[in-house]
Amino acid sequence: MTPHNEADKGDYADTVLLPGDPQRAEWMAQTFLEAPRCINRRRGALGFTGLFGGKPVSIQATGIGVSSFLIYVHELLDHFGARTLIRTGTCGSLTAEAKLRSLVISQSAQAE
Repeated sequence: MTPHNEADKGDYADTVLLPGDPQRAEWMAQTFLEAPRCINRRRGALGFTGLFGGKPVSIQATGIGVSSFLIYVHELLDHFGARTLIRTGTCGSLTAEAKLRSLVISQSAQAE
């Protein structure tokens, strides 16, 4: 348990998917995981663990923005022992080549 997460050590799988939106986290868990169980409700940031293809996978909502995201990433890595974190979510595009429902894999980021 941490200030931002009521789960116990061992509740999270090694692999955690990280949507920002708690409703998307719940939808992903109900749609893709076998036997999902809710392991975190604190601060409305829902977390779930279940099986995907017979392997344990967790899903944890991170909220809006980098600050909120980093809190959950830090706690998942340092307190809960997660090893693989995969950010999932939506994005916009500045180019017409990226069509709706395209898979986008970012390789870098920039800020000014």
